[in-house]
Amino acid sequence: MSNKTSINWKRYLIFFAKVGVSILALMFVFKHIDFTKVSELLTQSNPLFISLALLLFLFSQWLSARRLNFFFKALGIPLKESFNIRLYLLGMYYNLFLPGGVGGDAYKIILLHQHSKVPRTQLFLALLLDRLAGLVAIGYLLLLMSLGIDVLYQYSIYFVWLIPLAYGLIKWLLGRFTPQFSTAYHPVMIYALMVQLSQILAIVCIVYALGDTNQWTSYAVLFLVSSIAAALPLTIGGAGAREAVFLYGASWLSLQQEIAVTASLLFYMITVFISFWGIIYSFNTPRFELNRQ
Repeated sequence: MSNKTSINWKRYLIFFAKVGVSILALMFVFKHIDFTKVSELLTQSNPLFISLALLLFLFSQWLSARRLNFFFKALGIPLKESFNIRLYLLGMYYNLFLPGGVGGDAYKIILLHQHSKVPRTQLFLALLLDRLAGLVAIGYLLLLMSLGIDVLYQYSIYFVWLIPLAYGLIKWLLGRFTPQFSTAYHPVMIYALMVQLSQILAIVCIVYALGDTNQWTSYAVLFLVSSIAAALPLTIGGAGAREAVFLYGASWLSLQQEIAVTASLLFYMITVFISFWGIIYSFNTPRFELNRQ
């Protein structure tokens, strides 16, 4: 067996392993809730709020694409925004829908290396730092929003000081070890916070669509924790991982488990719906364009 064939088989095995984990996690979640109630919530949800959630998620992905472009600009690849957004959407499609294929991040590295000759290691580092910026933003907001929940306040109040510490430490580390990206730090963090706030508003709209207009802070905190779980490379797009967090978190924060899990499912459906449109660019590869201004 050639090395290339072996690598392809490994990719397929990893993909189907993730599918298996997602299925098992969802089966576990549905064993602990009333599936009939979930079905009723889905069919009776307010379409206006669902549409608003979809627009907010779409806006968050536009912000994400712009955030990543700050890193590319730091490497001397100032992508034209229209091309950058199409490339980002294509990457979302590859990440969710191509079993065993080249992932979205890998495709970006290959394409940008071919056109710019920037080393693959630098492009990989840019993508890694972009993901880390998102996780740091989640951490900031998680600490701040936990202050508004009685059961979490007694713990989070002791860790708020980590926010300015982390901000300064990350800035110093970038300047010390990756100076090429240090100029992108402030705009990237601003965009990372805006991305997470947009998605928090999306999940709040979904919860409102399901009829719960109270305790939105608790749902926002659950969403942020679930985003960390979904970022782990164990499931397909976070399916199953998010729902498990919402199931257990809802019980701990005295929320309705069916509403919490249904909200998570709807958010995943929106993610899949938006990501699927990247298929357009899989047939018609976006033309590489730089911003010459």
